[in-house]
Amino acid sequence: MNIATAKKQMAAQGDQVKKLQKTVEDKYIALDQFGVLEASMAAKVRYGDIQYDSAQKIHDIPVPKIIASNDQAVAQYEETRDKALDVKLKEAKTDWSEVVDIAKKGGVSNKWSQHALENLAREFPEEFQALRQELVQETDAP
Repeated sequence: MNIATAKKQMAAQGDQVKKLQKTVEDKYIALDQFGVLEASMAAKVRYGDIQYDSAQKIHDIPVPKIIASNDQAVAQYEETRDKALDVKLKEAKTDWSEVVDIAKKGGVSNKWSQHALENLAREFPEEFQALRQELVQETDAP
């Protein structure tokens, strides 16, 4: 297999993944039209999750064997990949941050705001403090 064929295959696979991702994203975005706060928060959190998961999967793709022996090509591949990952991570951060802002403004704490806060604390610990789910437990009578 030559480089041109490999590029075409990678481009075709990338287009297919983008198409499937867009289909799923559109379903979550459609929830926002109903004006229900929890549905809107769920949509934004899941949309951010899609971006984050996509970035993780792209990061985990091994360097193609055809360029593995060329250090310059590997460096260019990794640089291009990392730029694409940064875009997806920034988009996920924006979506999760919007959910947190909505929750703060509305005085709401639900599983979506907590999920967004946990994601932000995990991926951006220098900007967001780690929060844990509050413990809700009855006490036993003595």
